[in-house]
Amino acid sequence: MKKLLTLIITIGILLPSHAQNLSEVIKLLASDRAPTDFYGYSVAISGKYAIVGAYLEDEDVAGGNNLSGAGSAYIYERTLSGTWIQIKKIVASDRRLGAQFGYSVAISGDYAIIGARWEDYDAWGGNNMFNA
Repeated sequence: MKKLLTLIITIGILLPSHAQNLSEVIKLLASDRAPTDFYGYSVAISGKYAIVGAYLEDEDVAGGNNLSGAGSAYIYERTLSGTWIQIKKIVASDRRLGAQFGYSVAISGDYAIIGARWEDYDAWGGNNMFNA
């Protein structure tokens, strides 16, 4: 019992000394944010680039042509001073109602991949398969 008590006290003393002091560095917001876009549902970072998905976002790059749940993703770049700036908003070239483009995102260096959970069409806009 004495050994167990010593172990518990030792762990209790050592654990707090290894804790990290984490704090928010910056809060990123989409340039065209709106309620229920689900901005930030998917996020990835690689080097000086970050990508943030907003799978229920409705507007195209120009801020019009609303398609409910078409989705989008935003690319950010970290500047030399350490701040992050939005450099691009990406929407699917074949935007469709409810496709949820941006549901999943990944980035590696200068390459990004954006998933569209409910996309129905193949790469050429044909061969429709429900939620394929």
